[in-house]
Order: sequence, then structure tokens, then C-alpha cells
Amino acid sequence: MKKESTLDIEIWDGGLQEQEIEAIRKIGAAFSDAQPDGKSQARGGSIRDQLQNKLGRNGMFPWKGYAGFRFVDSKGKEGEFDLVIVTHCNVIIVELKDWNHAPITANSDIWFKGDKNMGRSPVSVTRSKQYTLYNKLKRLTQRFTNKGYTPFVEYFVVMTGNADFSQLPEVELRHTMSLKDFLKFADKGVFEKHFRPHPASKVLNQDFQVFDELFQSDNTAPKALKIGGYTAVEEIFKHPNAVYKEYLASSEISKGTEALLRVWNFKNLDGNKAVTSQGRAEIVSREREVLQFINHQNRDLYNHCLRSLTSFEKDEVTSQYSEVYELPPGHVRFNEFVGKYGQSFNQTDRLNLTKLLIAKFADLHGIKIAHRDIADHSLWLSPSKEIALSNFISAYHQPIGTVGDYRNSLSVGAVEVKEMLDDATTTPFQKDVHALGLVSWHLLTAQRMSPKSLENIQNEILSSSEWYAGVLLEAVTGQYKDASAFFDALKRAEPQGEVIPTFDDSELEAYRHPINHTRQFPDQGDFLVSTDDKEVYFSEGRLVKAWLNVGGKGDDSVSNFRVLAFLKRLDKLAAVNPTYLPRIHEYGLASRSSSMYFVTDVVDGTTWADSTLDDADKLGVIEKLTDAVEHLHGIGISHGDLHPGNVMLDRKNWNVYLIDIPDFSHNTAEVKNHRYSPENIDGCSSEQRDIFAVLRMSCELLGIEWDGESKEYPRVSDAIQSELMDVEFGFKDLGRFKKALTSAATMEEQKIVEILLNGIDEQTTIFPDNGHLFVKVEPSKKGQHVLLVTFAGIGGTFCAFYDKEQRCFVGGLPPRIRSVVDFKVADESQFEISMAIRIKPGRPAQLSGLSEHLLDDGAFHRAIEMLQMVPPEIDESGLSQQLKDVFERAAATVDEGRSDISVDISTQALWRAILATETESSPNIELNGASIKPSDTDSELILPYEADIDPLGAFASTDEVEAILIDQDGAEKVIGAVFLKKSALNEVRLNRVRSSAYGLKDGDSVFFRTKQDRASYRKRKAALERLLDREGVLPDLLDLFDPACDKDATPYNISVTDEDFARYDREDQHGNKISLNEQQREAFTKLLNYGPLSLLQGPPGTGKTEFIAAFVHFLVEKLDVRRILLVSQSHEAVNTAAERIRKHCGRLGTSLEVVRFSNREGAVSHGLKDVYSQAITTEKRELFNAEYRYRVAALSDALGLDAEFISKVVEAELKLFKQIDHLESLLKSFENVVDEEDVKALKPIVVELDETIRTKILTDYGIALSKESNVSEAKSILLSNICSEYGVRPNEAKRVRALARISRDMQDALSGERVNCDEFYARSRQLVTGTCVGIGQAHIGIHDNIYDFVIIDEAARSISSELAIAMQSAKRVLLVGDHLQLPPLYSDAHKAALARKLGINDKHTEIDDVLRSDFARAFNSEYGKQASATLLTQYRMAPPIGNLVSQTFYDGKLTNGSRAIPDIYQGAPSQLRSPVTWLDTSSLGEHANHLSDRGVSIYNRCEAEQVIDLLKQISERGQFLSDLSGLKDKDDALIGVICMYAEQKRLIRQKFNQGIWSDGFKALVKIDTVDSYQGKENRIIILSLTRADKQKSPGFLRTPNRINVAMSRAMDRLLIIGNAEMWKTHNKDKPLGQVFTYMSGMGEDAGYRFIPAKKSC
Repeated sequence: MKKESTLDIEIWDGGLQEQEIEAIRKIGAAFSDAQPDGKSQARGGSIRDQLQNKLGRNGMFPWKGYAGFRFVDSKGKEGEFDLVIVTHCNVIIVELKDWNHAPITANSDIWFKGDKNMGRSPVSVTRSKQYTLYNKLKRLTQRFTNKGYTPFVEYFVVMTGNADFSQLPEVELRHTMSLKDFLKFADKGVFEKHFRPHPASKVLNQDFQVFDELFQSDNTAPKALKIGGYTAVEEIFKHPNAVYKEYLASSEISKGTEALLRVWNFKNLDGNKAVTSQGRAEIVSREREVLQFINHQNRDLYNHCLRSLTSFEKDEVTSQYSEVYELPPGHVRFNEFVGKYGQSFNQTDRLNLTKLLIAKFADLHGIKIAHRDIADHSLWLSPSKEIALSNFISAYHQPIGTVGDYRNSLSVGAVEVKEMLDDATTTPFQKDVHALGLVSWHLLTAQRMSPKSLENIQNEILSSSEWYAGVLLEAVTGQYKDASAFFDALKRAEPQGEVIPTFDDSELEAYRHPINHTRQFPDQGDFLVSTDDKEVYFSEGRLVKAWLNVGGKGDDSVSNFRVLAFLKRLDKLAAVNPTYLPRIHEYGLASRSSSMYFVTDVVDGTTWADSTLDDADKLGVIEKLTDAVEHLHGIGISHGDLHPGNVMLDRKNWNVYLIDIPDFSHNTAEVKNHRYSPENIDGCSSEQRDIFAVLRMSCELLGIEWDGESKEYPRVSDAIQSELMDVEFGFKDLGRFKKALTSAATMEEQKIVEILLNGIDEQTTIFPDNGHLFVKVEPSKKGQHVLLVTFAGIGGTFCAFYDKEQRCFVGGLPPRIRSVVDFKVADESQFEISMAIRIKPGRPAQLSGLSEHLLDDGAFHRAIEMLQMVPPEIDESGLSQQLKDVFERAAATVDEGRSDISVDISTQALWRAILATETESSPNIELNGASIKPSDTDSELILPYEADIDPLGAFASTDEVEAILIDQDGAEKVIGAVFLKKSALNEVRLNRVRSSAYGLKDGDSVFFRTKQDRASYRKRKAALERLLDREGVLPDLLDLFDPACDKDATPYNISVTDEDFARYDREDQHGNKISLNEQQREAFTKLLNYGPLSLLQGPPGTGKTEFIAAFVHFLVEKLDVRRILLVSQSHEAVNTAAERIRKHCGRLGTSLEVVRFSNREGAVSHGLKDVYSQAITTEKRELFNAEYRYRVAALSDALGLDAEFISKVVEAELKLFKQIDHLESLLKSFENVVDEEDVKALKPIVVELDETIRTKILTDYGIALSKESNVSEAKSILLSNICSEYGVRPNEAKRVRALARISRDMQDALSGERVNCDEFYARSRQLVTGTCVGIGQAHIGIHDNIYDFVIIDEAARSISSELAIAMQSAKRVLLVGDHLQLPPLYSDAHKAALARKLGINDKHTEIDDVLRSDFARAFNSEYGKQASATLLTQYRMAPPIGNLVSQTFYDGKLTNGSRAIPDIYQGAPSQLRSPVTWLDTSSLGEHANHLSDRGVSIYNRCEAEQVIDLLKQISERGQFLSDLSGLKDKDDALIGVICMYAEQKRLIRQKFNQGIWSDGFKALVKIDTVDSYQGKENRIIILSLTRADKQKSPGFLRTPNRINVAMSRAMDRLLIIGNAEMWKTHNKDKPLGQVFTYMSGMGEDAGYRFIPAKKSC
């Protein structure tokens, strides 16, 4: 902070830009009575003296100013101030805007400069600032000299540029003025006329001390620097001449998005250019022009450069100009990268990174640009091995020229060692290579670059024995003309690693036969096909195909390799001999005719295109085609070019035959057809093309319009629409389509059970409501053995009597007619069925059909059994009031206790019920009228409903929400997308409406789900169904999860020695010794030796991660396990475990190939960025692009050609021919462009590309094309020239050209967005990691793999289908979790649907017990006892906290390991002096009770105030806060506030955000619910219990799991805030009652303390 010498203005350093500071200086000068010599008069004397002497001309002064600050407790722009002036009578807020040239206008609350949107009105923003400041001054009213009156706060937007703002609305103009007009307020007359101050207010300049306290204390901080939607976080670079500064900045809109802010200060640049806007614009635009040229010449290189995101206008380049540069995710500057990751990268990784770096500059030099400023500041690297270049301001670029004399001033300075380079004779490119050599040395040796590191670098390189030292020395001494030569030298010197595989011709010998195919299989007349490459003909009733001139001895390796692959496919097909392919008789290589042949049966039939089928046969034929293609894919083969012309139907039974498979092509291009392939034909697999073709051909056969509706085949058309809409899973398999076919083929009228009943006059039918007929079972008055069963649905309710002894229905009551189903009926029903019931008049009554239908219904019989277990209820109607009151109070606690009835459901039944009911748990509505078309548009639809709670409230505004119908069979149909912006309470608006939505009527139910949830559900459903159908790798895995399982665990007889365990002894960063304790060792041995399902229970802080890391390392190193899958529910747990495993492997010298899967890089920790799947692919692509010439040149011996010749041809193919083909395709696209605007836009692109190619052909290859010649003619000319130069014949060149095309195909494939290497990594890497659901993405292909060991962390929190994704592929499974902590999370709606599905929807059944985790179900079984272990030593919690958790939740078995507790808490607030404290609010009476007026969740204002009060006390304890802050590790909070209810979290967060806290304190505090806290820990935990009421009802605080998690997060201190009276007596058997009892019994000496809460609430 600094003071200006004129008007006394305090300026905070930071967020003000140069032009703002200049304006503030002018204001300071105008509002001062400066002396002629420029010196201010001395301060001192009375206020009267100052008023008269300092600015005696008008008696208003002194004034004081505060500039460039923000209030730390305010959010956003409302708390940031450019300038605040305290005058003698009021306070003026000044918002400065340096806008120039274009006029300023307003539209509503948005301002525009010309056509440019400048955002929200500055007047409106400043008005908010006025409100903020006025409220702060209001609190200080009694301290002002003019007591009792808050000073007036005026505000102005002061325009310091030349923009015309006269067109603004009058209301805006009142608060907008030019700087010139604002300075006129220095005149007393002008000031008085404008503000008309009250005489009593003219004493405000006596209160500067009050303002100093407000503005200069911890309340304020420097204003944030904000440019273009980004806020500066920290300064990361300063130009040595202070020409510019660079800041790391975060986006104000997109959380987690970072950018680079560059702020120019041209005042520090000498010369004329820095003075004029035109000159400054030339300097700023220089880098953009270089980058633009790079973009036209090499798009890939351009994508590896930092680009400016700021739109450029020459007139706006002021002396302090700011621009925003894109910063690729995870990239940091060179030195920071080397410091963070250099040592953790192995030598191969560092070498690859070096090669990629040099290759980027080789590309740059290839387009004749030298960087000339290569050093730490201009090189950006990421742990995922990506490189970006920046700071091209002083680049050497001949077409554009250079910045001449300004280069030295603008350049930061390339890294150099002058004595190692002769500067006089070197080119700019050699200077780049010099710098690159130095950079490469530092990268390869993992050193930061600095003057010190360069001092002795010459001797280091000379004395090095590394193979690359000599190459780097030549680079540094200027021996290479450019970076490309440097790269060549490095590649030549690189030791041969893996031998580049060459083809072994002997593998084809087994297929060679000494025959001529035309003599062996003579033709019978005309050839079906006869070309130079292929013959197809009939021979003795069989079909012969022959490919000519292939497979000969000595033919080129690439071609023969492809011949071998084709023959091996034939091996597989011949072995399987599928019925849908013509039978294969013979195949091989005919050596005498130099051909490959293939002989099959001839199909006597017609093609699909020419067939004439009866309607009755069509679905059957389609089903045969579907089965054929599905089987073909199942054996690992695809067709790839399926269409109606190559599918045959025999004439007898309409059997399907696929022909033209397999087919061989001389070139590498796959045969494809566009009509029967998805739109992104080049981005999809051959399997997807096959599936698409099956669906399209089926549509054509059935007469269904593609992507249309069908009344005859609605299920089929719906299935096809689902595939088209499903971006992620569409056309990945045929499951959805097959199900639709089956439904279509067997569709019949809905099943109806008919019964006869006496005493009714007319027939009644009760239909299921969206597939659900609700059933309730209860006692009847006809005796104990007769039950009353009520069926409710659309049409009414029907009550029937069921005789338990006879096991049948014996009578019924007349049905009650109702048009809709009351929601209470659904809630009270115990289960549901899907059939309709038709009740007809008849005598005698006949209910046998109903009895038969429910005879084997497990849910029905379970409901009956549960009814028998329930004791009869007492009729309380005649009891005294005293007894009623006692019973009511008891019910408040007892009814919420443990369930009366224990129900065991088989795992199979539970899993199937979970799958069947998941969609029903989604938010939904019941229409209270038919769907309506809105009047304003035809493309939308309104769904009316009535509800108090918004069913769309759970969705974010950015979610893509689908509306879904569920039919009676449980099949889903998407009927449209929810238009969230237009939807209102009681009205859902749909767009992208499907025709089936228009028929919705009153009472129909519509469900809502995001596309992401649908994708997740499909992955999970498929995996769980695979386990249920026993199709997983472990067919009997389902049985091992059953609570009744008593199978013997499989023994594996693996020995582990003490020496093995000792390898895992290590020290942590604090010097503490870490090793596997005795329990961990016993668990380790047991879990290795018993399975195949093994379970590890890990209570809080017991070292689960350490255990997993050691376990995986042992599997890899000692047991040579090659394939391990590690997953968890959360990214955090996966990252932590995988990093720890890698550290073990690194420390112990164990090789381990890891891949981390995630759909976004931000979820991957820094320690795993290098093994992030997309990063591995990127590295492979970049290395291929850098080394392609060397890869193909290595085949020169096999081809018998010069390696340099091969390199030149391949380089021409990749760098020139590729561009020519791109131009040709653009020219061809003109034929299809009909829009004139599109033509205009396309023309300049084509012209520029044509010019670039022609220039390249001339400058690089010396070929001058005339204007009349097509650029494509250059191909043949260039190839002819290269062949002549190296004496190569055209037929020899043909092979090389084919090889070059393969390289180009590979390059294109690796560069494509849809390139799928993930499936390869999932198969080939030793350790595969990801989240439970994320790992199930279809392109990863987990379901197609087999893993030796699957380890699932946090398994007790995962629902069945999440576990199934990983378990389906496992030979052995290890589940790690703790079933005594948080259970799997099911929504209330899902629980209710499950209860009905299982027949346990009864108030006496605790559904949470039934839905306990699969971990718990397996762990507690007889099998589980053999194959499970528990860790019982915790290292997280201080002993008193650990003992409390152990006694309450683990039967006292959890013991405490040694851990030092920091000795800092004696200086803490009294509530934190003891390890465990209960802050008891019971003495505050009703004030301590919770409230429930905000919906379903409760909150407690009293407890919230106690939390905030304690946080304030902590923030004010300077020494304690300092000591506590010293314990902070990374970004983890130190103080955790855990709320047992979500609404309480919202309340505390709201109060916390409204408070005034010192800078940095907020980062120490985390406020969240208990459900979000498992797996986390903090030094201090403050637990808000929230629940407290007169009835002392425990609510879900009766559940031990959540209380366990809440209590066990604390490391040093646990503070419980709540009403202790709740738990003393009434709920003493509940977990918190046990906590209270234990603390009371142990007392203060043992570390447990009770403190009464003070009434701050």
C-alpha cells in the first residue's frame, strides 16, 4: 500500500491498472491546493487550520481517498472499489472506465461499446457497491462527529477515455460523467450546487480515523485484477525490463478453468512505438501474426502454442494493455515442472519428453520460424507429457519480418552459455538449437535451469558417460543447422530399444500350396468378377475367390503381414463353421499362380434387397440376421460392409447367409458404405457399422421410416430411435434391438385375470397404474386364518379374502369404482403385481385364477409371513388420557428404534428388485390433465401436474434431462427432453418431443432422468444382469454374497514371510516409521489365501490404503500377477491408493505399468497425470508424429531400398499429399454447397490453402506449377523426381507408397477424437484404475476382459450394480470397506419401490436393514467368516476419540496406534481444550430445538450460532491459529463442521459466508454433511447434531453408521454440539445415548468434558 503526495489517497497494490492509477493521480492533483513549486504544504495544526491553509481557496478540504481495495467479506464486484473519496460532507464512490473510440449505449441493464457487449451496467454495479458501503457505515453511525446520521454515499462512473456516452438513458447519465467534468467538483460552487450538503454534515473530514479503521484493517485487501472474465490469482512472471507481468488466473464462470493474464506496461519500453496506439498495436499483434501463420502451416503445432483469447482492437492498446492467454490444463513452466515431476519421471519418460520438445521446434523451424527466446518462461510442460510453447514476441519469421530494434527490449532472453557458441556466425535457428541443447540437458538430468546450473554445464556434458551427451554438446556448440537436424542426430545416437518388428515370411509357409488356382478349381464359364487384382467364379458347384499377386515369397512385409492376418481370420471361421456363412472348403496361397484363394459353398437364394417376404416372416428373418451378426461379433470378427446386397436368404426356410466375408483388399482402406453406416462413418468401428446396417435393413424390410414412428412395430421403432439418440452407447450392441424384436413378436393383449363374484350387477376391470397394481395384506374379521387382500389400480379397488390354510382366495367384496390411484394407496401397499383384474357378476364366486396367479409370488407370501410376526395392536380408544400420553411419548422413541421384524431376502431377489425399480426412484410427476401444445410454438409440449415439491429441483440448469415413460413390462421410452428454462412449478415443458408424448392423459406418470444417469444405469444394469445370469468370469459369485452362504472358501496356499512384510517398512514425510502391524500382516496372509471373494473390514484410520498398496505390490512382484483392476466409489480414494502403490513400486524397484481412466483430467491427481489414459494416447501420437520417418526407414532392409528414399516418400505423403487431398476434398465440397454465405466463407480458406501448397511445392521441392495445373499433379511429378534421384523403379516405389499410406492412416487414427486406445490399455496394463462406474464406459471394454484380481475400495458404500461393473471380469475379488460406516445410498422413492417389489412395505420392517451393503451380506455369512479379516488398530484419532468410537461402534475391539498429538490446544478456545467435548444446549430450553419449516430437512439456528461463535473465537486466537495453520497439508481444511442434516449445512454455510473473516481463514474450514465426509479427516471436528424437540424423537440419528462416521473424522479434537437431554434417558440405547453414557462415565480426567452452551442464540 502506498500514499499519493497530493490528495491523501491510500492505494492498495494489486488490482488497479496503469490507466486507472493515472486517473487517480489526476483526481488527487485536482482536489489538492498544490504549491507553485509542486510541494504540498506541511500537515499539522487544527482541523480549522488545515481547512483554511491547505486548500484555502474554498474551505472544503482536506479530503481523503482509498483506492484499489476490496472488502474481504463481500463476494463479487459489489465489494471491490476503484476509488472511494471521503469529502468534508459525504462519501463518493468512483468507478473508472477507460473506454475509447466507439459510442456507449445501453439495452436494459447491459452496456455496449459499439456492437461489443460490455456486460452489466457499471452504474448498476456501482449502485450495489453504494449499498454495501452504506450498510457498513450505518454500523458506525454513533462514532461520527455528526452523531446519529450515516454519511450520504454518492456514486459515479467516471469515463477516462474518449468514448461518447451521451446516448445512455437519462437514469444512467445521472451517475456517469467524464473525468474532466468530475474534476470540476474541486470548485466549491460546482460541488455545492450538485450535492447541496446539509450544514451539519460538513464535519466528515474530522472522522478520517473512523474511515481508516474501516478501510485499512483486516476488513480489506487489494482489489483483484480482473480481465476478460478471469481473476488474477498470483503473479507468476515478470519481464526483466518490467515490460509486462504475467498472472495465473481463474475463470469467473467455469470453475477450475485457468488462464494466463499478461499485463503490458509500455511505459517501460523505450522508443516511438511504445508511445502511440498504432505502434503498441504492432508490438502486441506481432505474436498473433506469428501464431496465425503457424495455424495455416501446421495446425497441430498451433494447438501446442499458448494463444491469446482477447479480441484485438488496435485503437484500444493503451500504455497498460491486458490480454488473456489460453493455458492448457495441468501445464506449468519448465522449471516448476522439473522441480515438481523431474525426479518422479524415469529416464525413458524424460527422454520421450525431450524428443517431443525438440520435435516441436523441428516443426517450427520447418516452417521457417526461429523462436529466439527459448528458456523457462516460454516452455510449458504437463505431467501428462504434453508440451506447449509461448512468448513468440521476438520470433524470427521472414514473411512477416521481425520486431527489429525492439527485439532486445521485448525478449526475455533465451537460455545461453556464450562461450560455447560462436555468436557471429550462427543463424537464429542454430541459436534456438543451442538453447534447446541446454534445455534438453536440464530435462534429461532433472535439473532446474538457473545461472548456477549453467556455470559448469560444459564440464558436466563433457564428463558425462550418457549416450546423449555427445549429441547435446554438438547442439550447444551450434553444429546442427536446425532442430530437425538435432532430432535426427538424437535418434541416430539412441540405443536400439525394442527391435522394430519385421515380418517373418516363414509364417506363411503353412498356407502355401504348389498349385495354380485356375487349374485346381477350373472355371465353368463367365467370371463374376475379373480385374487385375481379383477373380470370382463358379467351379463345380462352389464359389471360388482369388486375389492376384499377393502372398508371394519376398513380397513386401507390410502386404504379407496383412495376408497372414486375413488367413488367420479364415482359420477361425473354418474352425467355428457358423451356419450363417457359406461353408468354407479350402483356402490358402497358390504359389504357382501367385494368388490367394478361398473356396465356399454357393448359396441358392436371393439377396435381402431382392427378397419378397410375407409380413408374417419378416420379424423371424430379422431375428436370424440379428443372431448371425451378434454371433459373428462374439467370435471377434466383424463384416464391416453389411448391406442388402451381401445378405442372402435361401429359398427354402429363409435362412440368412452373410457373404463377402471375409474380404481382402490390396490397399489398407476398409470397404465401407455410407447408407448403412452411422453419420460419423470414419469415427466408428466396423462392429458399429454392422449393427447400424442390421437396424437400417430391418427398417426397410418392415416399411418403417428411418428415425420414424411405427404403429405396427412401435417397440422396434422405439429401439432404433433409442440407438440414434444414445451418443455414448448407440450401436454398441444389439441387446436393445433384440429385446424389442422379442416383444414385437410376442406382443399380445395385456394379461387379465378374470374372477366371478356374487352380489354385483356389472363388470369392473382394475388396471395397473403404469404397470403397478398395488396390493395390501391385513388381518380380517373372519378369523386368524383369513386375511383381507386389497388390490388398487386404475378403475378402483377390490378386496378379496385369502385363506392361509387352504392357500387360496375364498371370497370378495364388491369393488369400489375410482378413476385414479390415491398416492396413499401406493405408500401403504406391501407389494405390487403387473396384471389387471376383471370382476364379473357370477354365481358361484370363482377366484381360482387369482389364487393361481399369486401361488408362487414370493412377495405375496412374504407379506403374509410378516403379518403373522406382528403382535396384535391394543385398541387405545378407551384408555385414560394419562396412559395415552405415556404411550405417545414412548412411541416417539420406540417406533423409530430397531425393526420388530428381521427379514432375510436372497441376494438374487434383492439384486433383481434393485434393477427393476431404479427408474421409479427418479423424480416423477402424475399428470392432472392431458398433455397440451403451447400457443407460442408447435415444437414443444406442456405436461400439467400438481405438487408441493418441484420434481425438477434436483437438476442443475446445465443438465440434459430426459422425460421417460415406463410401460407395463418395465420397458422405458424416452418421450422428449425437458426444457428447464421454460418449465415452472406444476408445469413441465418438453422439447424434442416424440409422437408418443402427445397421447399422454390424466393420471399418466412421467419420470425424469439426466442423460448421464441413463448412461451410468445402463453400464451398471448390464454388469449386474451378467452376474445374475452367471455369465461373469466367476459364475458362482452371486452365491457368495448371500447371507445364508456356507460354501467353503477356496484355499490358495500362498506363503508370505516376515522378510516380505519388512519390505514395506518406510518413513513418512515427518520422519514417522510406517510398517504393517501384526493385524495387517495376519489379514494380508488370510486374504491372499482364501477366496475367490475376500473381504477386508477397515474401520476409521486403520490404514486401508497402506494395506492395499502393499497387497498390490506383493501380487505384482512376488506372485507375478499380470492383470489387476483397482476401483473405488470416489476419485479421491482411487488417486490415493494408486499413487501409494506406485511409490512402493518406485521405492522397491518394481516395474509396474498403470493406467488411470477418467472422463475428465481434472479428477486425476498430479501423481497420476502421466498414466491418465488420454495422456498415454497423446504421448504415443506425439511420438509417432515425431518419429514416423525413422520407424518406416527401419524397414529399408526388408524392402531392399535406401532408408533416406523411404523417409522422403513418407514425409511427402504426410506433409504434402495430405494437404493436397484436403484441398481436393474442399474443392469437391463446393458441389454440395448451396448457401451463398457458405460459399463466401469457404473461398478464402481454399485460396489460402492453394497458395500455401503451391509455395511449399516450389520452395521445398523445386517444382513450379503453372496456374493452369491442378495441385494434385504435383504428386506424380514429385514421386517421379524422388525415384529418379535414388534410382528406384515405379513398381518398387509402389510398395513404399503403400507403406506411406499406412503411416498416414495411423497418424489420422491417432489424431482422431474417437480414437480408442483405452480398450487396449485395459487389456495390456498391469494395474488398471478408475471409479466403479467410470470404469464401465463401453469403449474401455472391461466386460470383455479377465482380471486376475479385482480390488474394490469403499465397497461397503457401493450399490450392487456399481460393484458388478468391476466384479464381472474377476478371477478373484477383494472388497475393502467398513459396513459399520455409511451404507449404500438409496433415495426414499427407491426404497419405497423396492419395499413394494419385495413385499416388505410394512411399518414394522426396517428397509435399511434389508438394504444393507453387499459387503455386509457377504462379511457376516458363514462363507464370509472364512474369507474376511478386520483391521483393528487406528492411527487417526487421539486416544479419547478412538476409545469413544471403539466402545460405541466396535464393541471395544478398536485399539489406538501411536500418533503424536500436537501440543497447541492449551491456547485454543475452552471448547477445544479437551479431546472430546459436548457443548450442551439443553439449558437454553425451546431456543435449542430444531425447526422444520424449510421442507423435508430440519435445521437448528441455536447450534448454527454456536458453531459460528466458536469459529470466530478460533480466528481471533492469533498464536493458536498460527500454530494450527502450521499443520495444514496441501489444500486440506483443518477444521471440519459436520452437519447431520443438509438444511443445517446450508444454514451454517450461509452464516459463515456472511461473516467477516481474516484472509485465509475460510480455507481452513470445511462445512458439509456427514454423507459427504466418509474417507476424510480434519484436525478439529465440530459436529452439529441439529435434532432436538419436545418429543425427544431421534429421527435417523438412531442409525449408528452415520454417527460412527461423524465421530471418527476428528484427529485431535471432537466437539459435539447438541441437546444432551435428548440422549440421557429416552434414547440411551441409541448410539448418541451410548456416547453420552460413555463420556459421563469416563469423566474429564480421561479427556471427556461437558460444557453448557451460552445463550448466543
